[in-house]
Amino acid sequence: MANATKHLLAQALEDLLETKPLNKVTVKELVEKSGVNRQTFYYNFPDIYALVEWIFEERARPLLQTVDLGRDWRQVLQDIVQQLPAHKALVMNTVRSLNRVHLERYLRRQLQPYIARVVAEKAQGHAVSPQEQAFICDCYTAAFVGLALEWIDTGMSGSLSAKLDLFIKLVDGSLESVLCRFEGGGDPANKP
Repeated sequence: MANATKHLLAQALEDLLETKPLNKVTVKELVEKSGVNRQTFYYNFPDIYALVEWIFEERARPLLQTVDLGRDWRQVLQDIVQQLPAHKALVMNTVRSLNRVHLERYLRRQLQPYIARVVAEKAQGHAVSPQEQAFICDCYTAAFVGLALEWIDTGMSGSLSAKLDLFIKLVDGSLESVLCRFEGGGDPANKP
């Protein structure tokens, strides 16, 4: 029953976001639109931003389930990029609100496992500590999230796919060099 209630609230919020920004939506409007009482809303979520995070997590669930299947990280990034326009009102109104950090946190959480897997795979055979691998992963994740947020800031005009292709080339082309530098091995071109 709790999940059905959360879905009702999520649908009501997405409907409201078609006409107003997130920071203008009130709990009163949300419960009226969903038919859920105020106490039930607060039983499920501490505030509207927690509902937004829940919606993002629900949208990402199918992608997260593919982690164990070993999907190619490049395809996962493509899938995430393709999902964003399908939820344009939610994404745009979240970004325009005072708490765009929720979208940034969502994107980071979705991307980090895939980028971490790539870094860990490439780090095999390199004397790079787990902390350094985590730092490298954070840097690449931040770069992609920055690209995505910049694109969202433009109203999702144009295609993010071309920039994504360049990002993939950057990661594929630079990761070996970065790992060599972190292990003190210098330039990978000089490795035997």
